[in-house]
Amino acid sequence: MTLQGLPCGLWLQFHDHDEIVCHADSSSYHVDQTIMHEVGHMVLGHGGSTAADTTLRELCPDIDLDALESVMKRSNFDDDQEGEAETFADLLMSAAVSRYRRSSAMHDFLGLT
Repeated sequence: MTLQGLPCGLWLQFHDHDEIVCHADSSSYHVDQTIMHEVGHMVLGHGGSTAADTTLRELCPDIDLDALESVMKRSNFDDDQEGEAETFADLLMSAAVSRYRRSSAMHDFLGLT
């Protein structure tokens, strides 16, 4: 799925699972950053919109958006929640590559070997 000109990423929260959507043509690093950003929203207890708008329905035609409980759109970094999630992602990403911060917990969480 391509989100060109739209949010950098989406966190779709359903009753029984979560889905994270990002640009299909993003670099691996940017995909990881987007995923960690959206995980930051989850861990930090941020809430999103409960409405599936027309654009979201066009972007995700194969997803049952009527079952959607909440959506976070990663596009506006002036918002406090967005800043917190971005900081969370930055810290996780830097910890993943730091030889001083490598731990089995980081490897397990990020799936690194």
